[in-house]
Amino acid sequence: MKLAEIVETSGRVAEVSGRLKKISLLASLLARVPPNEIEIAVAFLSGSYRQQKLNLGYAALQAASEGGSAHEPTVELADVDAVFEQIARVPQGKGSSAERQRLLRGLFGRATADEQHFLFRLVIGELRQGAVEGLMLEAVAQAAKVPAEQVRRARMMAGDLPSVARAALTGDTAELAAFATQLFRPVHPMLAGSADAAELAIEELGEAALEYKLDGARI
Repeated sequence: MKLAEIVETSGRVAEVSGRLKKISLLASLLARVPPNEIEIAVAFLSGSYRQQKLNLGYAALQAASEGGSAHEPTVELADVDAVFEQIARVPQGKGSSAERQRLLRGLFGRATADEQHFLFRLVIGELRQGAVEGLMLEAVAQAAKVPAEQVRRARMMAGDLPSVARAALTGDTAELAAFATQLFRPVHPMLAGSADAAELAIEELGEAALEYKLDGARI
């Protein structure tokens, strides 16, 4: 799949305001993603990437963006993930920054201006298209034609949405149902984030349960 399809869908999701419309747009794309690229697509659309750390700062991304851009979209989704993996594997030490910069510049040089903008925001963690995890869970379920509760439970146990999405979208219902707690792997509630207000948390999650605590409440 072309990176351009991810970029276009991300932009369209950011433009619409209705929750159901966002889910429909995401589900429509996810239904077309090749099996070997599902985890990449879900990560990108959720505003993250599969590698643990890229060690790329704003200056490096800015420099890569200044090298010009392609006129036509040719970059494949798997190409981006492969370059990210190469960057993540660059060993620390003398020349490491230059090597990461070389790899990044090569990728950006093949990307269009819109693709560069998307990748820039993705790497620095500022991709805000409205595809929060609650929406993505619903989109995966819709595209896979499985109950949303089944995907939500698997996500809670796995601690990793892309792998759950791959199982669901490839029709591997046995693997989807097999996700369970594992020693030393936190379940999703243990990885919960915070919100400034309950209304904001509800808006992001879509559905929530309320748990009272002595010092407040957890959603």
